[in-house]
Amino acid sequence: VYSNDNENFTVKLTTEYSDLITFSVYDVNGKIIVFNNIEKTNNSSFIYNLDMSYAASGIYLVKMGNSTVGFKTTRILVK
Repeated sequence: VYSNDNENFTVKLTTEYSDLITFSVYDVNGKIIVFNNIEKTNNSSFIYNLDMSYAASGIYLVKMGNSTVGFKTTRILVK
């Protein structure tokens, strides 16, 4: 996860897997804020540009993957 300005983030998952994966963002209470299916953007990575400018300040959980490749989870801080 790369933070551009504490409201916009670039999320990247590098894998050889090439089918669709899910991208989701949850607040600390478990409420889904963002949910999308995403395609591979280049030969090696899934990349999602996340705009959280509308969201309240706080910690959010980002989850990418599927049942085939597994899921990767990380936290982001929106200021």
